[in-house]
Amino acid sequence: MIADRKTPDLPTTDRIALSVSEAADAIRVSSRQVYVLAEKHGLPTIKLGGRRLIRRADLEAWLAAQPVDRIGDGQDAANAPAVEANGEGVAEGARA
Repeated sequence: MIADRKTPDLPTTDRIALSVSEAADAIRVSSRQVYVLAEKHGLPTIKLGGRRLIRRADLEAWLAAQPVDRIGDGQDAANAPAVEANGEGVAEGARA
């Protein structure tokens, strides 16, 4: 039998800044992914001494600003209707 996975404890809500590890736990990604999100995707961080911190408000605002990927909306790319550059649909028999 597979052991139940324990959900990591999230930082308390009174903390205004999170370590990279705490931010990673909060959004369920690796610490390395937090650095990638900061470097390539604009996640705001601050450097305080030798530590990199993420303000809780910045993390929440950044997450809220990310585009929503609507997985499971009933259409997948293979079965979605074809659309030409002008936005008009393509007749079923006219697909390339």
